Amino acid sequence: LHAHRCHQQVEKHASEFQCRLPEAFINKEIETSALMYLNVSRNLFTEIPQELPCLAPNLHHLNMSHNHIKYLDLIHDMPSKIGTVHLDHNCIENMKANCPPRSFCLTPCMLLQLQTPYMGSCSHSTHTTLKSLLNLQLGHNKLEDFCSANFNAQFSFEETVVCSLVVQFPQLSILSLENNELTYFPSSILNMTSLNSLNLAHNKGIRSLPSKLGLLSLSTLNLEGLSLP
Repeated sequence: LHAHRCHQQVEKHASEFQCRLPEAFINKEIETSALMYLNVSRNLFTEIPQELPCLAPNLHHLNMSHNHIKYLDLIHDMPSKIGTVHLDHNCIENMKANCPPRSFCLTPCMLLQLQTPYMGSCSHSTHTTLKSLLNLQLGHNKLEDFCSANFNAQFSFEETVVCSLVVQFPQLSILSLENNELTYFPSSILNMTSLNSLNLAHNKGIRSLPSKLGLLSLSTLNLEGLSLP
């Protein structure tokens, strides 16, 4: 009888906890992790875990180089506070157009709410820019273009790309695209006024450079191995 009463009390407390869980964890000010540096290089990842922004919202440095990642939605794959991203030596072919924010949160506590899930945009995936991103390493992939824009019918594709990159990565200082499959100089880069270092080495498809390249305030420019005349 005593054991039966104890079991009832446990069930009651568990039920009360479940009822309080949504109110506690829907609060956007509650962060689930203090993790700031993550190195999972040289593994077998084929994609960036979709849980990453939810589980590590304060992440500043991510190293996922030397994996097997093929597609990249840089904005929503990354936590909003990310500052340095190493995705070199993967198999990335293109930067996908931005997907809409998830309608559910992937923190462990939110996933436990099977009875009354919170349906609304996940606060960890609603950002449209990476304002803190300073260093982006995308060398040794299979990129044919450096583009992450959604096409807007009101503008030309080139205008949409340029505007998107400037807005999405306003503080980007270091960009490495060496050893990819670029067939031309990405014009989207020309309006990135915060850029300080650019590496385009060994993209043999690049046969000419735009005259406006000289307007960028670059301290480092690597053009080794291009097919320039």
